[in-house]
Amino acid sequence: MIGGMKGVALTIRQKCAERFEEEKGQFPKEAYLDLIDLKTIMTANFANFEAALKSVGYEGGKKRSLEWMDRLNKTRRLVGHPLKRHIAGYDFSSEECSFLTQCDERTRFLRRSVKF
Repeated sequence: MIGGMKGVALTIRQKCAERFEEEKGQFPKEAYLDLIDLKTIMTANFANFEAALKSVGYEGGKKRSLEWMDRLNKTRRLVGHPLKRHIAGYDFSSEECSFLTQCDERTRFLRRSVKF
């Protein structure tokens, strides 16, 4: 998981291992991380992520550099639960679509550039 166990809380590792077992090892254990788990890992290991986050425009210290993940998680819930979104009659604004596109571009870069 993300370079092994170093830097990943036991509770997160156990949750991923449990999901891995439930699905009979269909995907690597790190595939069972929740988005908010990634924020927790990045918060706990901020020094390893700070330069990369800054390089894509997420800066201003630990809290400010990672606050976009809370907004992304809120939006992810709407995507992950389309019936709720449909019943509420919710449509994504152009600003939200732009935010999602920006997150996608930046996280693709981060995934390539951060080595653990």
